[in-house]
Amino acid sequence: MALYCATSAARDMYHTVLANDCSHHSVAHGSEIRILSYAPGSCDTDMQTRLRTKEPQLDSNVRAYCQSLEDNGKLVDCADTAKELVKRVLKSDGIGFSSGERIEYTDASTY
Repeated sequence: MALYCATSAARDMYHTVLANDCSHHSVAHGSEIRILSYAPGSCDTDMQTRLRTKEPQLDSNVRAYCQSLEDNGKLVDCADTAKELVKRVLKSDGIGFSSGERIEYTDASTY
């Protein structure tokens, strides 16, 4: 879990810094580059199934957490989260997200 969490935090920071760098480029060159850090949610994938059932070396707390996602209906359909991402990126008014923003699929219903 530590590696996953560290990687996720690094991704978010990378996108924040990249958005800042790109904003300076946009001002200097008159073009807009927007950066989005999109967290798709806990997707219902083969990996999730393996984590719950076929990884004997996995920490029991991680296995229990993964199982609780399934038991509580918290796993996200991959197609649904992909549609949300495309909707944000292609939003016709251009305000599907602010550059540097982090959006989690679980927050999508608030938009």
